[in-house]
Amino acid sequence: MRTKVQAQKVSDLTGGKVLLDDGKPTRKVALAGDFEQYRDALESVSVLFGLCDDTGEKAPTGWTVTGASFELEWPKDPKSASLIRSHFGARRVAYNWALAKVKSDMEAKKRDASCPSTPWTLEALRKQWNQEKDEVAPWWATNSKECYASGIADLVQALSNWSSSKHGSRKGKKVGFPKFKSKRKDQNRVRFTTGAMRFEDDHRTIVLPTIGALRSKENTRRIQRHLAKNNARLLNCTLSERWGRLFVSCQMAVRTQIVSPSGQSPKAGKAGVDLGLRSLATVADSNGSITIFPNPAPLRATLTERRRVGRTLSRRIPGSHGYERGQAKLAQLDRRAVYIRRESIHQLTRYLVDNYSEVKIEDLNAYSCEICHTFLLKPATYSR
Repeated sequence: MRTKVQAQKVSDLTGGKVLLDDGKPTRKVALAGDFEQYRDALESVSVLFGLCDDTGEKAPTGWTVTGASFELEWPKDPKSASLIRSHFGARRVAYNWALAKVKSDMEAKKRDASCPSTPWTLEALRKQWNQEKDEVAPWWATNSKECYASGIADLVQALSNWSSSKHGSRKGKKVGFPKFKSKRKDQNRVRFTTGAMRFEDDHRTIVLPTIGALRSKENTRRIQRHLAKNNARLLNCTLSERWGRLFVSCQMAVRTQIVSPSGQSPKAGKAGVDLGLRSLATVADSNGSITIFPNPAPLRATLTERRRVGRTLSRRIPGSHGYERGQAKLAQLDRRAVYIRRESIHQLTRYLVDNYSEVKIEDLNAYSCEICHTFLLKPATYSR
């Protein structure tokens, strides 16, 4: 299970035994007999669990975690739009408050090692926030409690990344100590994990806690049909602003049908993928055929235009109408570049999955940076 508390609940419902490690309870529960007789009790606690057979090998649980993203319309009511921006700011306030609390505790520890400090956990920092929120943010009741929990959770993850990187247990580039978030640079977002989150039957309306109903520009049927049939559990929804537009990303666990691989028809042979710079990729399969996927031509034109607009923007006065128009144009080109990259990579991977049973991909740092740039391209600042 995900937590020890969930493991104990499952043990009480099923009569299973919580496994011990050095006399202390763990997150593992041993169940005797066929697992299917315990499925209903287990899924009443959580659908996020790992399942192993008697030999210790991992077995399919019948659930898979997936996600989807939809673009939303900004509410026409100024109060509703202001409420959304208030949630973004409230998350940033909670993040900065928690970071200031951590820094003050660290300074106090340097002066006096016996000085008590708040643990770097979501539970401890959130409890401390609830005790001080009336003084720190007297307006806290205007927004959902989830925006404050979201900011504190982001800081806890950032502190964990810094600590693991400092002790050498985290791979990759060294992670620095978290910094305070500013309104000018921080991406506006807020994550909801509890409350009224649902997709309406009209395939257009998405309801979020406190904010209420928002209209999607896209059809939400691919999510709503699973929820309507009770084949999925909505885990969280993240509301964000990118390029001056509003998006919602939802994560959910979907019930899957377990199929034996022996019943599936074998695909074609193996393929090797050479990632390039002049071309997107070169695919050579076991049959001897070679397929070259060229770089998308619209992407090159978009990046050229982006450089031109960036030079123009640098010559304009910040705060002027021309500067704002340049920012809007730059944000539009950023959005177009991201979508072109994403679509080209999707077409390549879809081709590989549909035609080959085994794929070997060359790992190049240059292309890894390109992949990161595809999904982590920071949008330009845009003011409505």
